[in-house]
Formats: sequence, structure tokens, C-alpha cells
Amino acid sequence: MKKWDTAIWILFIAYILFSQGLCVRRYKYSFTDYSGSSYVILDKLYLMMTTSKLEMVKFDSSGNRQWLKTHDFEHPNPSYMLVDQNDNLYLALAVPQDSNAVLQDKNTVPQGNNMDSCVIKFDSKGNLLWKRNTHLYVRYLRIADDRLSAIGFNDKKQLATEDFNRSRGLPMHTQSYRDWIGSSDDLFCVDSSGNFFTFVENRSILNKMTSDGNHLWDQEINPYIHCSDLIVDELDHVYLGGYLRTSKDPINDFSSPTAYIVRTTSAGQNTWSKTIEFDGKIDRVNNVTKIVVNKDGCLYAIGEHKSLIQDSESERTPNSWLFLLMLMPDGQTERQILTDLSYEGDFYLDCSGNIVQVKALSWRDTLIVSKYDNTGERQWMAITLSGDRLRFFPLFLVGIVDWFAKQRKKGRVNPFTGVWENPT
Repeated sequence: MKKWDTAIWILFIAYILFSQGLCVRRYKYSFTDYSGSSYVILDKLYLMMTTSKLEMVKFDSSGNRQWLKTHDFEHPNPSYMLVDQNDNLYLALAVPQDSNAVLQDKNTVPQGNNMDSCVIKFDSKGNLLWKRNTHLYVRYLRIADDRLSAIGFNDKKQLATEDFNRSRGLPMHTQSYRDWIGSSDDLFCVDSSGNFFTFVENRSILNKMTSDGNHLWDQEINPYIHCSDLIVDELDHVYLGGYLRTSKDPINDFSSPTAYIVRTTSAGQNTWSKTIEFDGKIDRVNNVTKIVVNKDGCLYAIGEHKSLIQDSESERTPNSWLFLLMLMPDGQTERQILTDLSYEGDFYLDCSGNIVQVKALSWRDTLIVSKYDNTGERQWMAITLSGDRLRFFPLFLVGIVDWFAKQRKKGRVNPFTGVWENPT
């Protein structure tokens, strides 16, 4: 038994040495910039060391991987990313104060006082330039001249801003808006003049105020709308996308929601609204999830077309599909396509209506990034296999054990004792 004890110890030591680099990656965030490049942020969790790091990957507009960088931020929770004209990256990030809590429950994201928030600047190659802590839960980043504004909520749930010098990250100005108490679930955007637009979900109210905190107006939108996205274009038109319920009570409303988009002027006046239907069947749910508007005022949107009925046949196929939409500036439908693409992962739009889909298969440690044009035709697909060592480790272990078993069966000189051993 001595030789097998020695073999087991060798295997155990090999496992310890081999496992120092073993990790799994969890998808966290993705972003598409003005040039069509895609950025993906992952939480790289090291299994043996119970620590993690932030991993960031960049793909160009053709799907070629440009770089991959790893930074020392444990269990990162990105909330917003921005790219300037020099391809410098600005990232709003929250990290948990108690890493052990994250390890115990990986599906729970700590919030509020349990998180430390910061704003980070990277160069065009993903190298860290500076990091500054902030007391805000950042929801939005905005660049104006040499100033980077972080906009979010403080510990009192008040809307607030913190300004930093872009080149060095030095704090410049802090302001809170005590008259505006909101929720981190409220939608939020900023126009070209720095005015704030917020949509309060539980009251269906669209608010506008200046960057100084002066309230301009409140406008009630359709009381039955559930809003998924809020944007403002270069002409300060405001767009809301989501779906319409037939009742204000979402719990007891069993009807089928209809996809919905509404546009207002900068003064809050309703310009047009649009409902999106495909087949009119009651077993479908349509929901607009992302909106972009190009310089010509044309709107591109994507959404989820979901089946509520699952029988024995549909259980084998996805019951949720991606739909595409293009509207002219006056709200008229130019294109409406229901694709056969399963609504899985995370979807993003660029200003031309091209679609980027990011899927992370954590059990295989695989990242899949795909790009489709605004008609739904796939342009490219990039697959990154990051966990080869983890997947092949069982095969490595079985191979060693099998080798020892064969040597014992045929008899050989024991390398540990120098004694010839016959099979028993």
C-alpha cells in the first residue's frame, strides 16, 4: 500500500500546483462604442484561492479580439461604461466590501452600504490609468470638455453628481439634489445640455430638471406602460420603450402585454406612440428592450417575442425570440422582423442598428460574441474558450491513475523503492 499512498500524494500535490491557475468566468457587462467595437467584462474567479479579478476583452467591428486585460478588482459589478474620442475607457464599478458573502451566495449582488463604488479610467489598450472612489451608486457617466461626471444615487437615495478631471481623475465638484428622491430601479438619461430625465416606474411619470437641480416639468406617460429603456437623441427628443399592460395591477393582469414605444419633445409633449404586434395571438408577449436613434432621426429597436405556452414539443426549442424594428422620424414603420434567433444572453445596439449578442456559458467557461446587421443577418461570431485547463483536468487525472494501474498489473521496478514488484 505504500506505493499507492505515495502515488496519491503525488497526485494531490500535482492537483494543488495545477489548480492555482484554475478559474471560472462569470459574465458581468458588455458595451458597444461609436466605432462598432465591443467590450465584455467578466468576473474571473480563482477556485483554489477564493479570490477573483476583473477581466476585460475588446473585439473590433470585425470580431477580431484586440486585447484581453486582467485587473485586481474582486467580484466587480459594472454599472456603466463610456468611451471617448481617443478610445479611452471610463468604467463605473462597485465591489462588495465583504467578499466572503459573495462566495457564499454567488447569485446575490450586495447593494447600498455593502458596496464600495469607484470610477476608473483605462487607456485604449485596457491599461489602468487612474481609479477614484465615489460615494455614489453610479448609473450614468458623461463627458463635458475635460470633466467626467458620475451621476447616481447617494446613501440617502438622493440623485447626485460627482465631477472628476478626466486627465488625472482629481475631484472637481459634488452636488446632490435633495428634492429628488428616487430608486435605483428608475430609468435615467442625460441630454446634450446636461439636463436630467428620469422615469418613475410606479407612477409612470417622466421628469426633467437642469444640471443645477432646477425642476422643469413632470409629464405622465401612459399609466399602463412598463418601461425597459429610456434615451434622448441629439435633438433632445425623449424615447421610452417597453410594453403596455391592460391593467395597472401587474400581479392580477393575465393578459398579453404589447410592445410599445413613445416619443416626446424636450418639453414633455407626446409626439407619437407606437404599438408593435406580430401575429395577434394571445400566447405571445412583445417587449422592447433596447432603443437607439441615429443622426437622421431613424429609430432602431430590438425586443423579446415570447411564447407563454409550453407543450411537449415546444419544451425542446427556445420559447423566446428576438425581434427587430426600424421606425422613421415620424413614427412610421420601415422594417419589422421576427427572427429565429433565441433571446439568450445580452443584446446591444450601435447607432446603425447593428446588434451585438453576448452569451457566456459558465459551465464551459466559454464566451460567445456575435454581431448581426439591422436586418438580422449574422456578420461574424467570436468564440473564446478560456477554461481549457479546467475542462481537461479530469482527463489528466484519469490518465495518471490509469498509468499507475497498468504498471502495477505488468510488474516493474518501483521508482520510489527501487525494488522489482510482480503483479499480485
